[in-house]
Amino acid sequence: MAETTVENPVEGTEGEETFAEVTTFESEVPVEGEYTSESLAGRFGDPQPAAGLGRRKNAIARVRIIPGTGKWKINGRTLEDYFPN
Repeated sequence: MAETTVENPVEGTEGEETFAEVTTFESEVPVEGEYTSESLAGRFGDPQPAAGLGRRKNAIARVRIIPGTGKWKINGRTLEDYFPN
């Protein structure tokens, strides 16, 4: 025995726009062209130390980045001494 179904529209939905037609996303914060260190300092505060860890097979690389002079130091040696080529 076959059943027949009759589609009954839900009241109040006629003429309504679909989700894609209605939905728009706008940010209340104005977008700036470029970020400067001054704007980032005001937004995030003073620079904080950061750390990273990389692993592959049996090798482990640990990196710490701290605010400082901008000079590289690898295992107590300068970048030029560590990579002479």
